[in-house]
Amino acid sequence: MATVDQFLITSKNVRLRQHSNIKQMRLVACAMIILWCLHGIPFFLYYDIPSTSQGCCITNSTFRHYTIAYTLIFASAIPVLIVSIFGYFTFRNIRQSTVLVEQRADRQIAKMTLLQVLLIIVSVTPTGVFSAYMSITDNIIKDAQRLDNELLALTIITLTSYLYFVGNFYMFLITSSRFRSVVRHRLNPCCKEKQVRPSTMIHNEN
Repeated sequence: MATVDQFLITSKNVRLRQHSNIKQMRLVACAMIILWCLHGIPFFLYYDIPSTSQGCCITNSTFRHYTIAYTLIFASAIPVLIVSIFGYFTFRNIRQSTVLVEQRADRQIAKMTLLQVLLIIVSVTPTGVFSAYMSITDNIIKDAQRLDNELLALTIITLTSYLYFVGNFYMFLITSSRFRSVVRHRLNPCCKEKQVRPSTMIHNEN
């Protein structure tokens, strides 16, 4: 959503820029929350600890194949593709904007966009690769050592995938001075910018 919003804001097309507003972002956010809540219901139904396993796993074979395809396509390939495409178009819009270039804001926005693309590639791609590996080796009999190695790899990849959800904040905090200023004032409302007010001079006539 952030990459698409950056593309809309930097576009020369007025109609595209009008789609970037708080009202629509709130509607999209509410729709995404409802969608992900509904999507999580099957996980609640089909995850269990069977007697033949020492850990929690999916008990329905059809849903297990769906989760592999979902992780590989919808949670890995498509997000990387969307962020890469809209990141490129955002960078192109920035270079074509003379106002941003004159204000030297083009470098800052371009840096933020590039880091965001790299962040999602680093955090999401391993999940898709591991899902493909698990799908290919699904029918192979594995020993205890290999299963332990796969469990360790899954734990590391899962922790890495969380970087995308928390990394955007720290990325913007490091690269954007304006974002740091907004965060500083949000965390400390008492801290306000000093305003210079003209003083009124009263001259007494003798």
